[in-house]
Amino acid sequence: MSNANRKSRKQRRLPVEPILKLIPTVSQREHSGMFKPGRTIRYHDADRFCVKHLGLHPFFVYGDEWYE
Repeated sequence: MSNANRKSRKQRRLPVEPILKLIPTVSQREHSGMFKPGRTIRYHDADRFCVKHLGLHPFFVYGDEWYE
């Protein structure tokens, strides 16, 4: 698959609200560009943030929505 085809594929996205419920206010300010209510993030970014900053598998943050 060429790079042009990879870029044209629509990436699955998740809402940021479940993460906002779990991170402290200080972290919300630190990552304010990423975590605005109503915004969505890519699965990859959600996975990295959940593991790195929350210490949780994304399933524990998003539930069944993670595997849909």
